[in-house]
Amino acid sequence: NIAEGNGKQSLKDKNRFFEIARGSALECASIHDVLHVCDAIDDESNRHGKSELKRIVSMLTRLIQRTHTVAEDAFEYEYEYRDAEYEYEEDRETEAARTKQ
Repeated sequence: NIAEGNGKQSLKDKNRFFEIARGSALECASIHDVLHVCDAIDDESNRHGKSELKRIVSMLTRLIQRTHTVAEDAFEYEYEYRDAEYEYEEDRETEAARTKQ
């Protein structure tokens, strides 16, 4: 699901696959609990597996949140354009003066 989600163009599709992958990772954490209770895995294996799953769930959560964030539109500062306007006006004035001569 992670690989398939990365291949999607729309953010809505990407998020859907990332959410499915996150759900699967959480299911795996539950499976770890069952395996541990049934003594199918030892404490260290359970701790390591759940630690890895926590990292995966955290990563997927951040990927999903990244596409939901609200960003401010780019702000154009006036001073960036003032110099350009003045230079343009000076060039235009210089050109006009040359043309008159």
